[in-house]
Amino acid sequence: MKSIAEGRDPSQVRAADLAQGTLLWVNAAADLGEVLRQMEEHRTKRQPVIENRRVVGMISEADLARSLSEHQLAEFVQKVYAAP
Repeated sequence: MKSIAEGRDPSQVRAADLAQGTLLWVNAAADLGEVLRQMEEHRTKRQPVIENRRVVGMISEADLARSLSEHQLAEFVQKVYAAP
């Protein structure tokens, strides 16, 4: 998305060109509480899921919304989207 937003040709862009900040991921064995804590702490809306040093998926706020109570989801949204 970033490369397209910047008017770049995605076929000519390397991952390193788009990387910014600290690399974040969640271990495939992490429980929901750990995923929620990490995403809230770092104010991220999606995280790659890693297993045996390989990306096996991506978890997003939409995935969390299906698994959280309304109260938990409201807290997540407040922590991630509220101005710092």
